[in-house]
Amino acid sequence: MPKFVAKIKDIEFVSNIQTTPIFIMGLPRSGTTLVENIINLGSESIISGEETGVMGKVFFRNQIIKEYSSQDLVTDFKFQSKGLNFLKGKIVDQYNEIGINVFEDRFTDKSLESLLYIDLLHKIFPNAKFIYCSRDRSANIIGVLKVFLPNLLWTHSIEKILNIFKIYQNKLEEILLEKKIQIKVIELEKLSNNPEPVTKELFNFLELNWSDKCLQIAENKNKIIKTVSNKQVRDSIKKHDLSYLANYDFFLKKYNL
Repeated sequence: MPKFVAKIKDIEFVSNIQTTPIFIMGLPRSGTTLVENIINLGSESIISGEETGVMGKVFFRNQIIKEYSSQDLVTDFKFQSKGLNFLKGKIVDQYNEIGINVFEDRFTDKSLESLLYIDLLHKIFPNAKFIYCSRDRSANIIGVLKVFLPNLLWTHSIEKILNIFKIYQNKLEEILLEKKIQIKVIELEKLSNNPEPVTKELFNFLELNWSDKCLQIAENKNKIIKTVSNKQVRDSIKKHDLSYLANYDFFLKKYNL
């Protein structure tokens, strides 16, 4: 799939979607739910999409890669806009299924795998804002291992976790190096230790109005959150003390972390 998406990077394509969705991405337990909640506590009306999974559904439910395996379709996809128009239509339909009109609504989507589709998302949504949530690597890995994520089979193996971490880090470095896509990196430790300046900078990047209401996480009682971060985001923003990692010293050294 990443190789397939990479083929579209240099295709000229003009999208008629002019809204400004916010894609929040990163690895599990990296602060994506917290960041989405902070954004949706702002004064602007933004639909909270949470983990829509739209891109995965479009690619694998519709067997996109398989469909574009023939030479004629690959040619259309590479040198014309037919392929991207087809994908855009499928993406629009998928968002419509969950009640989001991409031509009118501003929304957040924190599907973690969006980073792997970012080149395509940037073409379909040229005005989109991209946020990548990061966390101390060792703390992030321990965080993934400590929770059970039944729908993410790669999280059940330390070797696979390390491989996925490498894939994400390489993709992020590629984006930052190329400077073709504007992306804001939010470090969880900095956010939790200095929430006001970090969130002000974030809202400035998103071109949204900031207020201290954005930091009142514990007061957002009515929001239904469907992830394992449910309890944490209902508490106040707490500082991240990494001293607990000393308890995992033997494990971390074993894997050169």
